[in-house]
Amino acid sequence: GGFVYDLAVMHVDEEIGKFYKFLKKKGILDNTCISITSDHGLKAGFPPRPKTQLRTDLSQQFYEEFLRVPLIFYPKLEGYFNEDKLSSHIDFAPTLLDICKINKNNKFKGNSILDENYQSHFVLAENTGSGVCNVLTKNIYICLRNKKIKIVYEIKNKKISERDVFDIVKDPNEFNNLVKSELYKTERKQFHNVVINRLENIYSYV
Repeated sequence: GGFVYDLAVMHVDEEIGKFYKFLKKKGILDNTCISITSDHGLKAGFPPRPKTQLRTDLSQQFYEEFLRVPLIFYPKLEGYFNEDKLSSHIDFAPTLLDICKINKNNKFKGNSILDENYQSHFVLAENTGSGVCNVLTKNIYICLRNKKIKIVYEIKNKKISERDVFDIVKDPNEFNNLVKSELYKTERKQFHNVVINRLENIYSYV
């Protein structure tokens, strides 16, 4: 992280404290759920890896330290919650609505992680790189990860191609890109179909 990063964390901590005191002063703390998350996890960019033309933009990186983000709820949630299940940011809004006992909009693609029937076979992460998000003119990057492998796709002119394939069990630091190998054909085909369906949803938004 470094000194500046530590200062940023201290500042966020201080602001959360101010917010907490404000809620308490107004007498609404007991009727409030505070949730905290982030855009990436701890030690982003660690361990160091060889730089390539694909690594110059941090927003295009999908290593474990980027995908594993904190998710904090206050007060502690009651009821069922399985921390071992895979979930994604796409599930965040439906989860908040569930906590507030508000029915989610049918257009939401995610689901509440507090639902006893919640089940996801992969983690989903995606973006269009740095700058303005324009899915019609920019490349789209989609990452799918289960408990065995991770695949990063680059979509250019609506054409899907694998960019990275990692065995996150044997290679947890993701040093060995298997994209040129013939390994995990079944999983790769399954993930490819998921990406096709996800792109249909993405392009339907615009």
